[in-house]
Amino acid sequence: MKKWRTGKNVSLFARPIYKDDMPILIQAMIDDGLMGTIGDRGVLWEYNGYSITPKAVRDAWGLTATQYKRICDYIYEHDPFYTV
Repeated sequence: MKKWRTGKNVSLFARPIYKDDMPILIQAMIDDGLMGTIGDRGVLWEYNGYSITPKAVRDAWGLTATQYKRICDYIYEHDPFYTV
């Protein structure tokens, strides 16, 4: 599991990801080489040019299904991986 915030990575319950934490998580993903683009079928993920599944992203970053959905919603609103 990737470490992107302070504190324990393992807990009994998933820690919430607040709005202020989203840019930190996205920047950690970018620094790691992960890119998310908005496509016809939702967010498409690439790692160093290779296409990967949403499940692989969730597993690598330790995200629940709900947390992943919130991140996708944030990407739809802000498109943070590509800035002009």
